[in-house]
Amino acid sequence: MYNKLHIFFGILAMILFSSAAFASPGIPHQFYGTIYVNDVAAPDNTILVASVDDDTYSTITTSSYFGKDSSPIFYVPDPEGDRGDPNPETISFSVGGKAAGSETFENNGYTELNFELTTYCDDGFCLGVDETCSTCPEDCGDCPVEDTVITLVSPQNNVTYNSTSVPLEVYADQTIVIWMYSLNEETPVIFTPNTTINAETGVIEGLNNITVIAINDVFLSESIDVSFSVQIPETECNNGVLESGEDCDGSDFGGLTCSSYGYNAGSLSCSSECTIIQSNCYNSNSNTKDSKKTTTTTGGTIITTTTTDDETTNTTNETSVETEYVHYDCTVSWVCSDWNTCENSIQTRVCIDENNCGIDDDKPSETQSCLMYDEASSQATQSSWMSFPTGFALLASITEPSNMALIGSLLLLIILIFYIKKKMSVKNTSPKTYHKSKKTPAK
Repeated sequence: MYNKLHIFFGILAMILFSSAAFASPGIPHQFYGTIYVNDVAAPDNTILVASVDDDTYSTITTSSYFGKDSSPIFYVPDPEGDRGDPNPETISFSVGGKAAGSETFENNGYTELNFELTTYCDDGFCLGVDETCSTCPEDCGDCPVEDTVITLVSPQNNVTYNSTSVPLEVYADQTIVIWMYSLNEETPVIFTPNTTINAETGVIEGLNNITVIAINDVFLSESIDVSFSVQIPETECNNGVLESGEDCDGSDFGGLTCSSYGYNAGSLSCSSECTIIQSNCYNSNSNTKDSKKTTTTTGGTIITTTTTDDETTNTTNETSVETEYVHYDCTVSWVCSDWNTCENSIQTRVCIDENNCGIDDDKPSETQSCLMYDEASSQATQSSWMSFPTGFALLASITEPSNMALIGSLLLLIILIFYIKKKMSVKNTSPKTYHKSKKTPAK
């Protein structure tokens, strides 16, 4: 019985480990190499397709090369984390539709594949420099009557944009198999219209040049070049005009009022940094009286002027004035922001009274002490980073639900094993009772 339980829990542990291991995405497998057809380098923009699990991934050649400069990087992803070990999938490759071989998927793999194919006209595959729609329509189809016309809606030529995020909108008058763009003479990137190019993908302030390439279904390519500029406008605070990057400027609040922030009375003000100040906003209760209290300092004498809904008292000449709002029968309602990051072992936050009662009763703390952790050691102990040639990264954190489930299951397994061992130990060490046989006296 004891051995059977050990086998059962061992199988359970393997199942739990396997399910948790495959719960998160795996690292892609990158490929690179050359394509030759009939001992001649394949022409530029020859299409290579990788197929696995009914998914396909495409790239093109440049000077017979694929998967590295100056052709686009080529990798097969592992979105479900189940294409690698322990049961690796098989990736099938084809060039121009013709089978070119296969390779076993390997997480974080960086594999060189050099394809050499043989073809001839009328074999059903449009391959090599000798087969085109004009020389072999049997394989490559009839040539279009006219060249492909690419229309680049955005970015437009010789136009200046005020942001580094620019829509890339494009279409063509023929069926396009692969779209690519090269921004500022960088390595071409395969994309699906319509998308957005930005600073992360290479857009810079100043002059930008983009080349969009379209390959149609008979393997002919066309391209279009556009130059555009990016100029981020500089804002001038306190010029009375609300501009990009400002919350307000002078009396211009962009249509915002105190009611925009949940108040029903008062007025907004604008700081010298063009940020909105809400301190003069409050909620007025029609069943109570609100008052405005003004503290006036004249020499060494402090005089307080209070104005309610129906009376004003103690009015005097003012040298300097500090104004605050006090609301009778007002219940404070504190709302606090999230704690800021830990700096110098201190965290801060901002707490405001939604009802703007003008008192600090029961106000939550806006500072607290915190511990500073070394970022590098924290990453090393709490997670593991795995990088691969495509420049992407995968974070496998122990705090992921699947891994937490694995840890909990393993702990439960260990407890059960120790419990069984203890039971067996008690059973084996229990005192034994011996019965003395009764002898029959000899006659």
